[in-house]
Amino acid sequence: MLSCPKCGAGSDNQARFCSACGARLGGEESPRTSTEGVLWEGKPHLKEIGTNTRYVLTTQRLLVTSGLLARREEQIDLARVKDIRLTQGFSDRMLGIGQIELLSTDPSTPEFRLIGVSDPRRVRDLIWEAVNRRRKTVGVSPREIL
Repeated sequence: MLSCPKCGAGSDNQARFCSACGARLGGEESPRTSTEGVLWEGKPHLKEIGTNTRYVLTTQRLLVTSGLLARREEQIDLARVKDIRLTQGFSDRMLGIGQIELLSTDPSTPEFRLIGVSDPRRVRDLIWEAVNRRRKTVGVSPREIL
C-alpha cells in the first residue's frame, strides 16, 4: 500500500494518483520518459460565459481555448513563465473567484490571463509548482528567465 506524500492517505499499489487529494504517487518521471499530463482543468465562473472559454494546465504548458463556432487556442510553455499575479476584487473574494495573470518571456504572449478562476490561490500555487518542475526538467536556470 502506498501513502500519499501530500495528505498521507493510503492508496492501492497500482494507483498513480491519490484518491483523497489527487496528488501524484510514486517518484518523479524522468524527463525523457515523461509525457504531457493534465494537472488542472477549469473554465471562467460567472465571467465570460458567452465565450465558451476553457483552461487546461498540463505538465508542460497552459492552454486557453475559447470560441463557440470559431475556435481560438493560445498556449504558453511553463518554462517561460517569469511571474504569476493574482487579483481579486471585493465581489470576487465573496464568490471565491479571481484573476490569475502570468507574465512570461514569450514575445508573442508576454501576458496571459485566466479570468473567473474558482479557488484562485490553489490554482496559482499549482501553476507555480508546475512552472518550477518544468524549468527543472528543461534545464532553465533562474538567470535565463530574467
